[in-house]
Amino acid sequence: KDRTISPDDVAASFMHSLGIDHTKEYHTPTGRPVMIVRDGKVVPELFG
Repeated sequence: KDRTISPDDVAASFMHSLGIDHTKEYHTPTGRPVMIVRDGKVVPELFG
């Protein structure tokens, strides 16, 4: 089945492959909250 894969999906998949939680909120050194990936979902098909 064909589906659209967004840049955020690719980023989420990349972070997942590195063992980084892409859903976690991280904080900058000044305490500002940031998300690595906002709406991406891991794409298992990228990992064969």
